[in-house]
Amino acid sequence: MKKKDEIIDRSFKLFLRYGVQHITMDDVANECGISKKTIYKYFENKNDLLHHAIEIQVNKLEINLKTYPEKFPNAIISLKSFFDSITTVFDIISPVFVAEIKKFYPNIYIEILKLKETIISPFIKENINQGKKEKLYKNNLIDDEFSKSYNIILNMIFMNSFSTNSKGEQHQSIVFFNNLFLHRLVSIKGLNELNKINLKIDNNP
Repeated sequence: MKKKDEIIDRSFKLFLRYGVQHITMDDVANECGISKKTIYKYFENKNDLLHHAIEIQVNKLEINLKTYPEKFPNAIISLKSFFDSITTVFDIISPVFVAEIKKFYPNIYIEILKLKETIISPFIKENINQGKKEKLYKNNLIDDEFSKSYNIILNMIFMNSFSTNSKGEQHQSIVFFNNLFLHRLVSIKGLNELNKINLKIDNNP
């Protein structure tokens, strides 16, 4: 891993865990085992570092989601894998990080919210159409309406869950909403497939 990429990766993990305001460039330098001077070779300041970190995560998400239709055997497994990744991300993020992004970095916060429209919604629409072709989803689903519904779910989780729930409650809320959304999509054939998938998961914890 290149030094610049390592700095971005390690600093972003610190930001997610402890918040941006609580982390100094000294903290980042110590985490990376380098001098602060080395960090400033690549980044003007902490804001610049944060912007680069967010940008890379967005790009990774976009590239990753584009591989899902070919990476997984059907639409249900693809969507469940996406839900698992979303849940993992929310489990990592601290409430402090979300609160600080909202308060001190509104431009970044807006960009994060835009992810739903620019990356996640197109993925959900494509997944719904894939599932309909595979007859795993109900044939009368309107992809635009359901992608908007999922955006609402993400808004509820991202904007409210961090400030009102414990980590355990937050995790349960995300899993519940994702399962509820998926069950709303599946046809009878899809439900049978989903039950098989869940049975495999239960037998291989």
